Order: sequence, then C-alpha cells, then structure tokens
Amino acid sequence: MEVKESGENQKILQLTLKKTPELDEKNVHLLTIPSGLSRLVATSKKRIKNYTEHLNSIISQAIDLSESSEVIFGQRHDAHITSLAVEKKLTENPKINTINDKLCSMCKGGCCTAGRNKAYLTVDIIRRFMDINSGLSSKDILDLYVSNIRSITVDGACINQTKIGCALPREMRSNTCNGYYCDSLKSYQKELAGKINTGRILAIQRSNTNWNRFDPDESHKIVNVVLLPES
Repeated sequence: MEVKESGENQKILQLTLKKTPELDEKNVHLLTIPSGLSRLVATSKKRIKNYTEHLNSIISQAIDLSESSEVIFGQRHDAHITSLAVEKKLTENPKINTINDKLCSMCKGGCCTAGRNKAYLTVDIIRRFMDINSGLSSKDILDLYVSNIRSITVDGACINQTKIGCALPREMRSNTCNGYYCDSLKSYQKELAGKINTGRILAIQRSNTNWNRFDPDESHKIVNVVLLPES
C-alpha cells in the first residue's frame, strides 16, 4: 500500500512540475495529509452523559490540587511542554504557521477522530484552567465545557468536532489538541524551521484519517491536491 501511494504521489509531483514550469523541484515539499470524518449527526444524550461524567471526574481530581504543577508527569504533562514548544516555534516562523493553518483547514480533523467522548481532556488541563480563572467554581467550569457542546457533531469523532472545527475555545482545549500535528506537518516544520524561504508545498490529501492510515482495509484514495502558497 505504501509503495503504491508513494508512486502515485511522485506521479502527481512530476505532472505538477510539468504543468508549472516556474516550479523548482528542489524547492517543492511533497506532503501527504489525512482527512477528517465528515458525517454529521445529532449529539446523543448518551454522548453528552459520558462526556459530562468524564468532566466531573477530572474536575473533582483537579480540585484536590493547589496548582497545576502538582499534576503528576504521567498525566500528559509532556503534552503541555510540547504544546508550549510548538507555540514558540510557530510564533518565530509565521509563514510556516500560515501553511499549517491552511493544511489543517484542508484536513478538517483527521487527528480529532480519537477524541471521542473525552476530547483528550485531562486533570492537568482543568487544573491549569482553574489557575488562570481562579474566580470560577467547579460548577462554573463544568457548565462552561458543557455549554460548548453543539447539537450537531461529527459522527465517530470528538464530541467537540463540528462542521466548522472545534467547538471549544483554544484556551479550553487539551494540550494534545493545541500542540499536535500529523507526521507530515511535523517533518515540514522541522525541515523549514529558521529558514526564510519556505518554498512551495504540494499537499496530497487522502481519504484516511490520521489514525487508520496504515490499515490495509481502509480506503486511501486521493481526494484533493493543492499547491501552496496559492498564486
């Protein structure tokens, strides 16, 4: 499967170079990105109940801590460090950040499918939100999260995933959500970090999500091809 896809990608690259004479093959970055699920359904009472129970659990644990630094490292503390590092890197490289936003919008949540009814939210996220919003009670925080649930969500994905993106404000999302990028984008960020000329990107989007991309029984057909930055 990977060999077949790689061959298809190279054919598209060569065709693009042939049709766009001003392109330099040495300065074109070939990226393959996934696709988010798109089927919309009414948010069931069962999903809301499961999500609310999860929120109640992590909020009650967060209350027992005096500050976020007390959260044990095993509770995704590393994700917070990664999130801060990613934010710093992208602030220093606004061009790459613009490309990331474009490609993530094109993908529409290929990495959000594993969020399910927990939305990657953990104790440290809640405790950190409490530290920043010290005037809010535990009930206030629960009500804030629950109030952001939409009546229509993406089927089989995170409860907060909607047609137009995440229903949660960025400051309420998990570190995983704020700091995660698929392997293609992470490789691109690493390759281009600190460079002034970011070149062009040939983004080939396939129908698989970020988590079933190696499943031979899943469809991996090409659904979109975009050359960035667009001229």
